[in-house]
Amino acid sequence: MKQAKSSLLCAAVDVSAQELVVAVASEPGGPPLVQSHVNTASGHRALLRQLTAKAEHVRVAMESTGVYGLSLALRLQADPRVEVMVINPRAVKDFLRAGMKRAKTDKVDALGILDYLRRMPFAAWTPPASDVLALQAITRRLTQLKGEATREQNRLHAIEQVPSMTKVIGRDLRLNLAHLQCTLSWAFGVSDQRAGHCAQKRAASVKRTACAAQRT
Repeated sequence: MKQAKSSLLCAAVDVSAQELVVAVASEPGGPPLVQSHVNTASGHRALLRQLTAKAEHVRVAMESTGVYGLSLALRLQADPRVEVMVINPRAVKDFLRAGMKRAKTDKVDALGILDYLRRMPFAAWTPPASDVLALQAITRRLTQLKGEATREQNRLHAIEQVPSMTKVIGRDLRLNLAHLQCTLSWAFGVSDQRAGHCAQKRAASVKRTACAAQRT
């Protein structure tokens, strides 16, 4: 006989670069079930199938972990059966400390996030607009490129202090620095375009809100 779905299922995910440790609330009075999935697109699909097979409505909590958890949050939130809450890691840490839970493992973190989800008011996460997500990604890439350019400049400076160092290395460093500068110029241009588009959309939204307020 096919088991009936429950009306609401609560789950929590501890996110790392490679793995998702998932704690799922079981039947009342039973211990939570803990398992893991790979932090890839296929792992996200498997997790979504697992959760939605158990209940008609799912609430998932996870900490704000930047790029490692963003794809999962977007994938889950896109399903109308799932609500996502993204929690500030400091809030979870304080919550666990208040409950005298000090061990630091992925399993403990997932169970702590699940406990937070079940005890604290639920606040549904609203994903950023696509333009904002693109701007954030470009900004992260700019930061990476600037850091790499600084490291290459430091290497070049070190090479120039030792006459015995081969000129081939210095030539390669200069070529890479020139390439990085070109890429940075392009990325800055794209970033400015995206930022301008986002500002225009925000201004239009504020104008619409103001006009609606005047009509009422």
